[in-house]
Amino acid sequence: MREHACRIFMSTSSKSTNPAERLLQLLQRAASYGQKPGGSCRHMWAFAFEVSPDDTKSVVASLEKLLSLIDDTKSAVQQVEKINTDLYLDSFPIIEQIVSIDSLSHACNDIQKQLGQPHVLQGIRFCADLLNQFAPESKVDDDTLDQLRQTVETGINEVSKAEDIDPQLRAVLVDQLERVRQSIIDYRLFGIEAVLQAYQGAVGAIAAHQSLMGNNPSENSTVRRYVDAMNDVGEVIDSVDRVGKRSLNLSKTLSAIGKMLPTGRE
Repeated sequence: MREHACRIFMSTSSKSTNPAERLLQLLQRAASYGQKPGGSCRHMWAFAFEVSPDDTKSVVASLEKLLSLIDDTKSAVQQVEKINTDLYLDSFPIIEQIVSIDSLSHACNDIQKQLGQPHVLQGIRFCADLLNQFAPESKVDDDTLDQLRQTVETGINEVSKAEDIDPQLRAVLVDQLERVRQSIIDYRLFGIEAVLQAYQGAVGAIAAHQSLMGNNPSENSTVRRYVDAMNDVGEVIDSVDRVGKRSLNLSKTLSAIGKMLPTGRE
């Protein structure tokens, strides 16, 4: 699986994050690309996402994820009560035009002029400040993310070479680990929600394929390796969402799906 939208630089000064803040930081990176006469927006977006401008699939996929982030930001703002929603979202039609797939064929200068208009990014700053007050999400630091990604990548490497499990089960576990790995990369776009969704899918795969695990799955070293990786992911999710209004619901979710896992580390 390709790494899309992989290494967007994030501020380390804030201990919280939200969709608007993540959107702001990515657009600021795009704006920092610089004015290059005759340059294509493809190069600007490739710079923002740190992918090759010649890799059309990655650039397009990254823009599609950015559009999803815009939707997440709008939805989060709309859920805040007793505010002038239209005022906060006033600049979003321009942002959506800037981020459209069609922008790839536009001259970079035109798009950057729009990004340079004071009210465009300022509107996102107001949204970020609003959500930081009403819907904060504690931020996972880069070191933790890197360590978690390495743990999952080690799991992928070990499970993919395993010979002590059913080939169909091996393929399922590797696919789920890849999805979790991509969600960790996408954390810089979608926050903990992306990781949670991948984690739920990975745990669900255990329940859906128990018939392929034999009578004592906890004694299988490959299954244990998979479970160990999922436990590490679950611990990070749980630690993040104990802060904020969604902690109780998420805690119940983790408790329920965690019971599906066979015993991992001894």
